[in-house]
Amino acid sequence: MALAAMSADDGGRHHGEVSMESFIKNQMMAILQPCLDHVQELEAKLVQCQDHLQKHDSGMASMRSALGDTSADMSEIRGLIKKTDAGLAGMREGLERVAENSDQLHLGMENMNGWVQRIQNQTEALTKEVPDLQQGMGNLEAQMQEFYANLQRTSDMVSHDLRGFEHSPTARRGGLCRHR
Repeated sequence: MALAAMSADDGGRHHGEVSMESFIKNQMMAILQPCLDHVQELEAKLVQCQDHLQKHDSGMASMRSALGDTSADMSEIRGLIKKTDAGLAGMREGLERVAENSDQLHLGMENMNGWVQRIQNQTEALTKEVPDLQQGMGNLEAQMQEFYANLQRTSDMVSHDLRGFEHSPTARRGGLCRHR
């Protein structure tokens, strides 16, 4: 039966031809089977590599996305650092001005302390002189009272002498007296 089936498939070919063809097919299959097995193994490995590559591609895509986000964050951080640097520069200038003002205030305080010391020294010197001045004022007041008393006596004497002179005959002859 197998032969009859072959005859029907062979389309009327001779049994020797069919068996030769079958032998060649079997030999070719035997020779090519290891190659076919190897191709199938390579194809399986290629499929694995494609799966692995797809996983890496998706990982790389997420890494690229994360890298883009990181780059944007770094740009923002650079901008903030520039602002911080500008703020620090302004702060440094402010601190320098404060230091200059502080130095000027310190110098002013030193000058003021010098003036206060001079005033205090003059006050101490004047305080030491006050008793002498008070005593001198007392002496001057006493001298003024004595001078006023002497002036009053002199005025009284001159008034008295003038009245006597007006009534004298010499004053009347010379016209020195005024008549009231």
